[in-house]
Amino acid sequence: MFFQVLNYFIPNIKNGMKQTIKSLLLSVAAMLCVVNAFAQVTTSSMNGTVRDKSGAVVPGAVVVALHTPSGTQYNAVVNLDGRFFINGMRSGGPYTVKVSCLGYQPVSYTEITLALGEAYTLNASLSDDTQALEEAIVVSTAATKFTTEKTGAATNINSRQMSVMPTVNRSISDMAKLSPYANGMSFAGGDGRSSNFTVDG
Repeated sequence: MFFQVLNYFIPNIKNGMKQTIKSLLLSVAAMLCVVNAFAQVTTSSMNGTVRDKSGAVVPGAVVVALHTPSGTQYNAVVNLDGRFFINGMRSGGPYTVKVSCLGYQPVSYTEITLALGEAYTLNASLSDDTQALEEAIVVSTAATKFTTEKTGAATNINSRQMSVMPTVNRSISDMAKLSPYANGMSFAGGDGRSSNFTVDG
């Protein structure tokens, strides 16, 4: 249709130019088709709610979805609103989904099949566990003297290393050379302003 309009309104364009414009438009159309093909969804998802028999939400419940043919496992934790979300799942199935929480009897759902690009809704209902919890064992480890909130690479420099380190102006950048991560005041490629120096722990 576009080519007919082009031929009707612009009769003075030479045939070579018309062929070039047609080729250009066909190339653009082909590229749009390729972009559309790459944008297709290749996974599925699952969401839903977890409630007890009285209808109250069960936050903290664990949802484990197992893709039976491949053994791929997906996990989610129910939020404060009683909902869970699992994205990026394999399409197809069958899936076995197990929902469990302390104080409730676990429940399993089998033969679940996920459609490509669609979200499967699973609303689970848990029953109270009638068995009384007689004993709870808390396993812990000894406290560390280092702050656990701080993560990433670290280098500890003792007083002997500092005393034998040649330095002209007693600059901290001279001490930073003892770290294999240092490049001037930049550590592991990061900004030197985000580095943390601690004296005596």
